[in-house]
Amino acid sequence: MPARVSIIVPVYNGGRHILSALATVRAQTFTGWELIVVDDGSTDDTAARLAQSPPDQRQQVIHQANAGRSGARNRGLASAQGDIIAFLDVDDTWNSSYLTQMCAALDQAPGAVAAFCGWQYSDESDRPLPQVVFLTQRDVSRLDQELIWRNSIPSSSLVARRRALLQVGGFDETLDACEDWDLWLRLKSQGTFVAVPRALMRYRAHAESTTENVAVMERDRLRVNARFLGALDEPLADWPALRRQAVGFTYFNAALGYFWQKNAALGRGKVRQAVQVWPGLLDQDEFYYELGCAFQPRGLRGTATGLDLGASASLIQDILSHDRPPSAARSTRAYWGRACLVLARLARNTRDWRGSHTYALRALAYADGRDRLRALRLLARGAVPRAWVRAIGRWRLPARASGPD
Repeated sequence: MPARVSIIVPVYNGGRHILSALATVRAQTFTGWELIVVDDGSTDDTAARLAQSPPDQRQQVIHQANAGRSGARNRGLASAQGDIIAFLDVDDTWNSSYLTQMCAALDQAPGAVAAFCGWQYSDESDRPLPQVVFLTQRDVSRLDQELIWRNSIPSSSLVARRRALLQVGGFDETLDACEDWDLWLRLKSQGTFVAVPRALMRYRAHAESTTENVAVMERDRLRVNARFLGALDEPLADWPALRRQAVGFTYFNAALGYFWQKNAALGRGKVRQAVQVWPGLLDQDEFYYELGCAFQPRGLRGTATGLDLGASASLIQDILSHDRPPSAARSTRAYWGRACLVLARLARNTRDWRGSHTYALRALAYADGRDRLRALRLLARGAVPRAWVRAIGRWRLPARASGPD
C-alpha cells in the first residue's frame, strides 16, 4: 500500500544533525509514511552517518550535486508518492504525534491545501528553550492579511497536499532564503491553510542557521516583497500602504537580527530605514516589545534570562529622539509613553514587579489617550499600594520630564 505521507529531508553538510532528524521521523505515532532524504552534495560525514542509520524499507536516500535547499526539496517532491508532503529540515525535530495531528487537521478541512502548527525553539543539543510561537485563533483569522507581509510558518511546521504543491511549481530555486514564505504565498492561491494551535515542532537555534545570515534574509525578503506587492524602485510616495508595511517590517526584521548579533550600528541603521518606509511601525506594540528583547538570543526572547530593560529603554529613547521621521503621526513623548507601557508588560511577564510599576507610572506620565487608560489598568491589576493609586488621580506632569522630548 502506498504511503500516505511523503517526508522530505534536504541535507547539506548536516551530518551532526541527520540521525536526530531520522529518529524524530521513526518516533512518529503515524506510521504510513515514506522518507526521502536528499543529500545535496554534502562534503562532511553526512553520507557515512546515513549509512549507519537503521535500515527501513520506507526510507530512500538520493545523492545529488549541490543544488541548494530548494533544489533538494524539489528533487524529493518529484520522487514523492504520498498525497501529503511533510518537509523536515535536518536541524529541526518533531513531537511524536506531529504527523497524526497534522493529517487529522487536513482530514477535518477537506478544502484546505495545508496545515501548520506552532513551534518551540531548542538549543544546539535540541534541548527545549522557553520561547514558543503559535498563532492564536485571532491570528489565524488574519492569516490572509498577515502572510503577505510576514511569515510565521517555518517549513518544518507545515504539511501540504502534493497536488497543490505541484500546481504552483514547488520551491523557487533562485531564492537562498524565504523560499518557504514565497511558496506559502503561492500555495494560498490553491486553498486555505488550517492551524493546529499547539507547538509540535522544535526549531534548533544555532549560528549556522540561514536566519542568522541577516543580509541574505533581508535581500530575499525584499525580493518576495517586490514579487507580491510591486516594484520597490518606484518613488516611495507612490507606494501603497501594504507595500510600505511589508518593506518596513523587512528592514525592522533585519535590525533585530543585527541587534541579536550585537551589531548596534547596523541595527540602528535598519530601524531608521524601517520607520522611514513605514512610520506606522511606531504605533505597533510589537515594535517596542521586540526592541525590549533586542539583546536576548533566539529562544529566550521575552523571558527573564538576559533581559536588560534599562538598556532596551535607552535604545528606544535614542531611536525616538533621533530616528522618528517627520511623517510620524504622534509626538516623541506619546511614543515614549507607548514604549513604557509595553516595557511595563514585559517586566510583569517576567515577574519584575518593581520594573513593571516603574514603567507603568512612566507610561501614565507620558502616554496620551487610550494608552494612558491602559497604563491605569495595568497599575490597578498589579500589587500597587492604594496610596499610589490614589496619587494617580492627582498626578501632574512635571515641567520637564525625564523621557525623550
